[in-house]
Amino acid sequence: MFPYTRRESGTCHATSQAGRGGEATKLVTYAIYLVKRLCYLTLQETAGHFGVESYGVVGWGCAPVWAKQAADKGFKKRVQQVVALMSQQKI
Repeated sequence: MFPYTRRESGTCHATSQAGRGGEATKLVTYAIYLVKRLCYLTLQETAGHFGVESYGVVGWGCAPVWAKQAADKGFKKRVQQVVALMSQQKI
């Protein structure tokens, strides 16, 4: 699905590869949000793709994206463009 959903030693692949915790955390947060929004998975199923046991992590992972969209119209528009682009791709 996404390279960030692969499990590696109990951590997300992006976190273990990036070396910069803050930037990697943002990437994983955005990936969680996009997987949840585009794949129509439950919170628990989404959590399983990211190698975490608690579905609460998915909810907490999506919260900053929702908050930033509410506060920043430019960011919201960009997210909508990415979602539209990914929704149009045929597999």
